[in-house]
Amino acid sequence: IEHSKHTSLAKHDHFDYEKRYGGSVFSFFVN
Repeated sequence: IEHSKHTSLAKHDHFDYEKRYGGSVFSFFVN
């Protein structure tokens, strides 16, 4: 999922890791 760098999804239950690309952040989740 792509989101703003000002938004953190790290508290999500299925959060795995995030990668930063410039001004965007891609968060990855496990099912």
